[in-house]
Amino acid sequence: DVENVRLGIGSDPRIGSRFIHPGAGYGGSCFPKDVRALVSMAESTGYEPHVLHAVETRNRHQKNRLYQKLCAELGNDLNGKTIAVWGLAFKPGTDDMREAPSIDLIEALLEAGAKVRAYDPVALHTASRALPHVAQENGDLLLLDDQYSAVDGADALILVTEWEHFREPDFNPLRARMRRALFIDGRNQYHPEDLYHLGFHYIGVGRGQKHLPLAEAIAAGVQTIRVPSIMEKLVPTSQVENPMTDLTAAGQRQLVFDAAKGEASLSAYNALNDSSVLHAGNA
Repeated sequence: DVENVRLGIGSDPRIGSRFIHPGAGYGGSCFPKDVRALVSMAESTGYEPHVLHAVETRNRHQKNRLYQKLCAELGNDLNGKTIAVWGLAFKPGTDDMREAPSIDLIEALLEAGAKVRAYDPVALHTASRALPHVAQENGDLLLLDDQYSAVDGADALILVTEWEHFREPDFNPLRARMRRALFIDGRNQYHPEDLYHLGFHYIGVGRGQKHLPLAEAIAAGVQTIRVPSIMEKLVPTSQVENPMTDLTAAGQRQLVFDAAKGEASLSAYNALNDSSVLHAGNA
């Protein structure tokens, strides 16, 4: 979990933890311009600033990570999908949209065929000038003045800017208004376990796969759980000879595992208990 790494590195007083939060990339009027200016200054003296080039390259890729995480869950063709976006400004406390990560995300979503419903507590006016005008005119991009209206019928909610406004939403109506409970947290603002228990499929930045009790996954409506490492968790691989195996030996009488596809199908669950744990990150 990158949050533990951050705390470990930040414990060094020479570094601190304040400015090493993972996220969706940097933007704004200063830092991008200043990095490019330093690159230009270095190159003008005949010096190749490899580290600065790497910073720019990594930031470009990071701005695309939330879109990549979404496509890993919903597929690359987003036609017919509605995506809610919370936060548009490049950082909290401003309406500045210059080089904001939300621009890259929304443009990618629209290009993939998605409809976007976006909300920001301050930056809606400047966002209307910075985001694609055609999409706003034809209704593919809606800029809304209420954070809960933004999630109506959404297949996923993506948090881009970590406004304090978003720290403690009412998750019950939020979940009820969404078509599916996929929550992509671009700023690691929430605790994964809390969101899982509220019925959300949570994805953060650098947080890896989380574990969810099988009974809770079933209660949340999960029918198939795809887990590459399920064999090692439930029964030794050496004991499985057939592609489709009843894992009675592991005490999971209702769980059938397809070793060829890497799937576990739940036919019933009355014999399962909360100690039966599977990787539900790719449910």
